[in-house]
Amino acid sequence: MAFWIEVRPLKTAKFEPGNLAGILEILYNLRKPFRFYVVNAESPIVKGRRTVRFFFEFPDETMKSYVSKVLSASLNVEVLEAQPPKTTFKMGVELELARHYALPLNRIGEKVSLNPVDGITGALSKEGAFEIVACGDPGARTGINKYIYEKTHGKASFSKTVADMGFGVLGEASVARDPKDISREAWGKYVRPKKEDLWVKKEVEVSEEKINHNLFTCEVRIYGDNTENVETVRGSLPSGINRFKRHRTVKRVLAPLPLRKPCWFSWKNLLHPLWWIVPLTIIGSSWFFKILVLFRFEFIDMAIIVTAALSAVAISLLLSRKNPTVLSIPELSLILSLPSAIGRLPVELGITPLSREALPHTGEEREMKQLKEVEQRSEEPLPLAESLPLGDQMEREEEEQKQEELELRESPSAEALYHNNEEQKGRRKREDEEDLFIIPPEHAEDSEEGSPS
Repeated sequence: MAFWIEVRPLKTAKFEPGNLAGILEILYNLRKPFRFYVVNAESPIVKGRRTVRFFFEFPDETMKSYVSKVLSASLNVEVLEAQPPKTTFKMGVELELARHYALPLNRIGEKVSLNPVDGITGALSKEGAFEIVACGDPGARTGINKYIYEKTHGKASFSKTVADMGFGVLGEASVARDPKDISREAWGKYVRPKKEDLWVKKEVEVSEEKINHNLFTCEVRIYGDNTENVETVRGSLPSGINRFKRHRTVKRVLAPLPLRKPCWFSWKNLLHPLWWIVPLTIIGSSWFFKILVLFRFEFIDMAIIVTAALSAVAISLLLSRKNPTVLSIPELSLILSLPSAIGRLPVELGITPLSREALPHTGEEREMKQLKEVEQRSEEPLPLAESLPLGDQMEREEEEQKQEELELRESPSAEALYHNNEEQKGRRKREDEEDLFIIPPEHAEDSEEGSPS
């Protein structure tokens, strides 16, 4: 039974590269396999619209419920119980690391300016899917320790071991004047000091950085309908000291596949160096039974040699070696995360829950706020002029006017101006009184006719 969830970023979310690193720390401690699946599918909200959707698959209900709660609480996302649609793609490509997994994809701790998931999402905007199956694996540190030891002390090959045994026998049989002459390796160090390789030193340094982080054994796959789209997605993956390359291609695959635990150990990798045993057995048995005669070059001899060569090629292809894909949390979080440019990519967005939204102000709340402001203003003390009665206000104005007249009289310039104004007032008053005693001419004639002679 499959336990799926869908993670939809919110419209206002802002994510940095490697935004799911904290979630990967929790998944590492659980030590169970999980799947991260990114697919171009039809939107469940808008019919006929294609969007890029992000899914997680877990092996049980407990793990699904726990991770869902952590995602909802730590990130601005909407988590839903949804399952991706089963899709048949024309091709599915399984990826592997180009070099030993002890070498990281990029320098651990180095800041990334662009989010690789933005490129993956953009490449999936038309069609296709991207899948990562991972599981925490503490035992993967053993391979890194072995790689560091071989780089620092050298890898013991079969020919070197035989030569060292021969030198050891000769050294014991002869009189050794110098104990450093016992083995070929010791003789080489004595005569010719080993030069320090700066590139090997750098590889050892980055491997030591990677071993200090929690490791995941992964399987990375890309699904699509054409090679161009698959290569576009692969080109969006980060690369540096190490990179992803094709391991094998499967035609007509139904995705997603059933969830199973990935493993860095493989019997094919163990048997791959023994590809030469079968052709050597064919040639040896033919020579022992005198079917094959060396340097005869007849038809039977050529047939045996060709059969041995073809068997060697077939076994080498059948037991093709796959480099294990083991990534640390800083590496895995670069490709197992959410995109940063949400507004510019065709991503299925989530709905912000009510608990995270600011409630709008209603009309009743606005009226109550206005009433409170009016009450506060009524409680404030009024100015002195507004608080006095009308009669007291008139007396106060007359006193202020008399005070202004006294101030004008005290200054010399203001005193002259005051006298000038008083003279003009007196002159106007006398002219008004004279006008009262002047009789118009028409009224004067009427008064003469009516007077007694």
